[in-house]
Amino acid sequence: MMEGQSQEQRRVQQLSENLQEWRYILVLVDKWLNWEKDEYPMIMSGAITTGFFLFWFLNPPVLSALAFAVMCVCVADYVVPRLHEFGISTAEEWTDEKEAKYKEICTNMVWGHGLLLKAYYWARMQREQKPKLFFCAAVICLLFVGFIAGAIPNLFLVYILVTFAVLLPGLHRKGYLLQWKILFLQQFVKIVQKMREGRLK
Repeated sequence: MMEGQSQEQRRVQQLSENLQEWRYILVLVDKWLNWEKDEYPMIMSGAITTGFFLFWFLNPPVLSALAFAVMCVCVADYVVPRLHEFGISTAEEWTDEKEAKYKEICTNMVWGHGLLLKAYYWARMQREQKPKLFFCAAVICLLFVGFIAGAIPNLFLVYILVTFAVLLPGLHRKGYLLQWKILFLQQFVKIVQKMREGRLK
């Protein structure tokens, strides 16, 4: 147990060193994703909606859109490590509170990576131990995804997924996900009880 914790701590330390140049942006993004101000979710939703509306209106070719996205990544990769040169961020502005938040972000990223790895190894294990069940489940899931993609316009579907992914951390932090989960379970229990009562009659 202690060995696993030490390995996780080493991974967090290594990640924090690798992302040292991005720490200012990561802390800022974390504030927005966790809705530290009430207006943040509305601003983010508006920005995403505007971006997708422009994409739909301009309707650029796939290669042009891909090239633009890669260009934005390249610009960010060049500009972000040099923020201090532009006077946007300085070492004096980096407080102990921000350092603690940065460590927390790195810890969450390591935890998320570990969760994805566990899911991948679990899927591999199911594929090896129960190949027929895994095949049927994979086919059903892919058919369902294909049906949803065919029934809903792809751009609108991507818009919904992106918006939900961006708002998800804030929904979790504010407790809305837990409320929805409880509500869903209550409704599910009511449906099951009604079905049982109907069978008894």
